[in-house]
Amino acid sequence: MKSKRAVEIWNERYKEGVHWEGLPSREIVELEKYLKKKDKILDLGCGSGRNSIYLARKGYEVWGVDISEIAIEKAKHAEKIKNLNFSVGNSECLEFNESFFDAVYCNAVLHFTNMRKSASEIFRVLKNDGIAYLSFLLNMKYTEKPQTINISKREDLIKTFDKFRIIKKREYEVDDTRAKNEEPHKHDILDLILTK
Repeated sequence: MKSKRAVEIWNERYKEGVHWEGLPSREIVELEKYLKKKDKILDLGCGSGRNSIYLARKGYEVWGVDISEIAIEKAKHAEKIKNLNFSVGNSECLEFNESFFDAVYCNAVLHFTNMRKSASEIFRVLKNDGIAYLSFLLNMKYTEKPQTINISKREDLIKTFDKFRIIKKREYEVDDTRAKNEEPHKHDILDLILTK
């Protein structure tokens, strides 16, 4: 279960506004290559719903889940679409039946969780041959002070998700110098596209 403090932190961040609200992420467009019409998709750590809304507009059945009540309230008020559902929850204890989803999408969230529990839950709710598109922050490299904070090791991430078969993995850098209320920084990212 998520700690009360973690929920408070994310509620505060969404109350202030976060730099990633708005347009869908570039990873969500990559995920679409693996989807079929009417697929059921879990957007895990959906925030205020930018990717969930994008996918629902395309005709997919989408469930967005986030630990922040404020983010979910923003998402619910952003747009009313019949095939779009939002709820407060967390990746370590998902309230969905086994093999419910055709795809699970999670971007830069799982390193804040008990990753073993999250991996097990994603595996449980994903259908056989379903797709999990998981994006991880490997580190933060600050641009104004020469410091790097390691968040995750790629070897540990791959080992944690060893019940899955890797379809594709890629690494790249993202520039987050536009981040509000944060020091300018860059991230090394690892994307894993997995199947059950």
